[in-house]
Amino acid sequence: MSMWEGALLTLFVLVSTSACVLVFMVFGWYVVWRCFLSKFRFLRELVGDRGAQMPEEPVQPIVEPSSERPARRRTRQSPRVST
Repeated sequence: MSMWEGALLTLFVLVSTSACVLVFMVFGWYVVWRCFLSKFRFLRELVGDRGAQMPEEPVQPIVEPSSERPARRRTRQSPRVST
């Protein structure tokens, strides 16, 4: 094996290893995005993802029951002085 063959083999190993690591990282980020991160509207806006818009949940107004007594405010009472 000549010196050039060894250098080319070393370069090939480094490039192929880096490519495999990059492919696994991209695949991992894709899975995490699809399963978890895409549910956050803020992150979708940061990335600019317009194609996979998730429908927003309708906001339901909070209705207080009218049959209950209104809450009484607590007022500060002055201490009673006995004489």
